[in-house]
Amino acid sequence: PPEGFIPIHMDAGLAFGTGDHPTTRGCLHALEQFAADGYKPNTAVDIGCGTGILTIAVRKLWPEATVTATDIDPIAISVSKDNLKHNGVSSGVKTLVLDGWPSGMKFDLCVANILSDPLIVLASKASQSIEQGGRVVLSGILLSQVENVLSAWKKSDFVLLDRLDDGEWTILMLNRV
Repeated sequence: PPEGFIPIHMDAGLAFGTGDHPTTRGCLHALEQFAADGYKPNTAVDIGCGTGILTIAVRKLWPEATVTATDIDPIAISVSKDNLKHNGVSSGVKTLVLDGWPSGMKFDLCVANILSDPLIVLASKASQSIEQGGRVVLSGILLSQVENVLSAWKKSDFVLLDRLDDGEWTILMLNRV
């Protein structure tokens, strides 16, 4: 890879997430922006991890961070585990087959590249689990869905830091107040 780039080897198999879709590209950009701003999470969660690409990015940007990667699809978790191992970042990562938010755990970074309706539902759970000052990247949101998603997260004590639009998709970067 060119100098200054962080390589990620990805075999999607039967899971979602190779980095080519605008939502995944936007999440990667948001994570890079957080790192460039000097943000350093200790604990992170990747909701709907698919191939594990965003989990891998978190571990490569912040090698000391522990990450919980969840997906409703056991095949995605299996693919994710293989990709984590192939990229040399499987230590420090816990994978869970899970529909929803991991209960009883605290995080200071959340990445969720799923769909708008589940993102709306997750807002209140995230409010209870994301530490004050923690950051969130939300994606999988169509332009027409932004206000509904943003409203739910604002009601749950999050403020908008930045927004990236790519075609018909939006990526939201939030902070827990």
